[in-house]
Amino acid sequence: MSQDPGYADTQVYFIRPYLPEAEIKQFWNEGYHITSLAYGDNQWVVIISQGAGYADTRPYVWRNYFPEAELQEYWTTGHHITSLAYGDPQWAVVMLQKQRG
Repeated sequence: MSQDPGYADTQVYFIRPYLPEAEIKQFWNEGYHITSLAYGDNQWVVIISQGAGYADTRPYVWRNYFPEAELQEYWTTGHHITSLAYGDPQWAVVMLQKQRG
């Protein structure tokens, strides 16, 4: 984590042996977005940030296979992969879209 990541407000992180989907959704309702995630040592680390300059769309994909077709579909709507990790047996991919103007 950096001392000044350039985000307008705050960051929160979770360290769990599972993807903390319910906790993430709770923070999404407060304007947070996943800005990074990783898997290692049987733990998921998810960083969510508020005021990071992303649009309200919050596509993420948790799958037991690599979701290539879904990623292609999101790319056609202007989304970019911001985080990607694999934690046996699950892929986690986060895609965000920059705010316009």
